[in-house]
Amino acid sequence: MTTMSKNGDKVLILLPCARPGGVGDLLAAGLERFGAVPLKYGPVDDCDKVVALLFRERPQVIVANPVQMLLTAYYYRQKVNEGVAPIDLRAILLSTDYVADSLKECLAEIFHCRVHEHYGMTEMGLGGGVSCSALKGYHLREADMYWEVVDLSGRSLPPGEYGEIVFTTLTREAMPLIRYATGDKGRFLKEPCTCGSVLPRLDKVKGRLDSPLDLPALDEIIFAFDGVVDFQGRLEGDELLLTVCCLEPGYKWQAADIEKALPCRARLEIQYGIRSHMYQLKKRQISTKTADEEMG
Repeated sequence: MTTMSKNGDKVLILLPCARPGGVGDLLAAGLERFGAVPLKYGPVDDCDKVVALLFRERPQVIVANPVQMLLTAYYYRQKVNEGVAPIDLRAILLSTDYVADSLKECLAEIFHCRVHEHYGMTEMGLGGGVSCSALKGYHLREADMYWEVVDLSGRSLPPGEYGEIVFTTLTREAMPLIRYATGDKGRFLKEPCTCGSVLPRLDKVKGRLDSPLDLPALDEIIFAFDGVVDFQGRLEGDELLLTVCCLEPGYKWQAADIEKALPCRARLEIQYGIRSHMYQLKKRQISTKTADEEMG
C-alpha cells in the first residue's frame, strides 16, 4: 500500500470490513502500521451514500472492486457535473476481479488519478501482487510465495511464455500449498520494471483457462462503452446471448454497436436503470447452460 499511499493519507476501503481477519480489516491494520488512516466502509451497497462519503472525507486513495468502483464513479461524475467540487484523489486500487484496461481508463478520466491493479486470491493469503507506479504488471510477494508459469505437463515456462500460474507457499504453517494451480492464464514479463524494483512481475492475467470464451476480451470491448456497468452472458452453440447492465438510456451508442465490436456472433439485451444498490449485480461470467439447467 505504500506504493500509492503514505503517512496521514485517508484510504477508503470498499471491500468487506465487518469481520475480524477479513480482507478489509487486514488492509486497515496494515495501513495503520505506517500511519495511513483507513476509512472502513465495506462493499458498495448504496452509491449515493458512498459518493456523499467521498465528498465529506475526501480520501487520497480508494480500494474497491472494479465494477462497484465504476458505478460509484458514474454517480460521482454526475455530482461533479452538477457543480460539486471534485475531490483530489491520488490513486485507486482495484481488486477481487479482472480489471479491463478500458474500465481503468474510464476511472482515470473521471477521477484524474492513477489506477492500480491487485492480483490475489484467498489461497494466497489474499495478497499476491500489485502494480507499481509504472502500472505494468504485478510485482509479486516473492518472500512469501514461489511463483511459476507452467505448461499442461507442469513444466515451468520461461518469461514471456503463457501458461497456468501456480504458486508454492514459503512461510505458511497451517496449510502449506505446493504448486497450487490457480486456473489463471499468465506469463512473467522479461524486461526489468522502470520503477527499479527487482521483484518479478506477472503480466496482466489473461483470464481463466476453463472459460468457454475469452472473458477479458469481452470486458475490454464492453466496458469501453460509456455507461455500461456490468454484463452476464450465456453461450448457445456459437451464439453469445448477452445481458448488458447500463445506467440509463441516452448514450450515443446502440446495442448493435456493441454486437458489431464483439469477436463472435452475439445477441444483446440492455437493462437500463441500474440502481445504486450493488448487491444485485453478480460476478461476470459466461455460462454454457440453459436457463432451465441453471435453475435446476
